[in-house]
Amino acid sequence: MDSLDIFLYVDGRQEKMASYCGDETPKPIMSNGPKLSIEFRGIYSSRTSRGFNISYSFVEDYAIASGKQLLEFPCAFVYNSSEARTGLVTSPNYPGLYPRDTECNYFFYGAKNERVHLHFNYFDVEGVVPCEAVSASDYVQISSQMIDLESRRYCGQIRDLRATSLNNFLRITFRSNDRLDGVGFSCNYIFLRDSEMYNASIIEASLNGGEEEMKRINFNELYLKLRLLHGCVIDDDKLTQCAFHQSHIIIEMFISIDNEPV
Repeated sequence: MDSLDIFLYVDGRQEKMASYCGDETPKPIMSNGPKLSIEFRGIYSSRTSRGFNISYSFVEDYAIASGKQLLEFPCAFVYNSSEARTGLVTSPNYPGLYPRDTECNYFFYGAKNERVHLHFNYFDVEGVVPCEAVSASDYVQISSQMIDLESRRYCGQIRDLRATSLNNFLRITFRSNDRLDGVGFSCNYIFLRDSEMYNASIIEASLNGGEEEMKRINFNELYLKLRLLHGCVIDDDKLTQCAFHQSHIIIEMFISIDNEPV
């Protein structure tokens, strides 16, 4: 069978990363260093198969499009609330396959009275819970400390993963080993002042249904949802205006439950 083989170099040895054939376009791939080899094996001639066409580029930023890269480290990026209060952060080479044997750190710095909120809209990191080395797992670790070996590790496929920092600093560490591959993650982040946090409960109507789908939620969760999904960077007293602009269903529910106990 004809094939296109991809080889990486790990600790000085060449290892096959993948072998492709057929007519399905592979996901973009990234080497774990300055070397990558491609080998085409054509055993049979064909009048219908046209081979392959590859575009390539040499990069130093791990195809991470956001944050300020710290060049003194192999893979590190900084996010300051003074520069952008909301944004998107991704694993290396997302939405392609992340490189093997790679560690990337993402540092978030807020103002004194701010906290960092994360909402992962995609998460697929190769591994088995509890995502330890003994299971050859890649992982993502989230911590409010610069050095922290005890915080929980995340791996596998996770839906709707959220996290909030304990203070104005947060670190995301992504670590892959030299064995298997995955797509990684895509995560929205936002810096919020303590004064923007709400603890009251309200009633929300589902955006996809009617009153029968109403459910109780935390007001803070709805506030974050509006900010993350719609980019509403607003003052506290303008929340209702923003909610009305983005979703008439939510503002109608605000009006209908005004002054009712929750």
